[in-house]
Amino acid sequence: MIKRVFYIPVLLVFLFFLSCKGKYSEECDTSIYCEKDKPDSSILTLKVTYAVGNPVPVEVYEGYIDNGSLYFRDTLYEGEVAYYVPIDKRYAARAFYLQNGQPVVTTDGNRLKVQTFWNCEERCYDLDGIALDLELLR
Repeated sequence: MIKRVFYIPVLLVFLFFLSCKGKYSEECDTSIYCEKDKPDSSILTLKVTYAVGNPVPVEVYEGYIDNGSLYFRDTLYEGEVAYYVPIDKRYAARAFYLQNGQPVVTTDGNRLKVQTFWNCEERCYDLDGIALDLELLR
């Protein structure tokens, strides 16, 4: 019984240190680029179904479409367009199409946030950006 009581705290301590792996790693990989300053913006990509001669009007909202504020409007003349926008905010977008003479609206949304990781005992910031899929279903 005494052996089991001893193993439980040792196991808990081991699991604690194992759970910290990756967050505060002591490993140092000098080939990894480390952005040390927290960025203030990143890339928001809008993907639409574009057919030659049929530009696609889009609206981008800060927050949700139904209760957010209109951030900007644009008309896209290609299938994918990227914009720099502030991070740590939620964005939603909608695209307007005419299909067989009927209006069709597509929507998508996501939060643009920054990820952090540790390398060479320094906090690094990583931005992947987000892509909002406003394409028509095929």
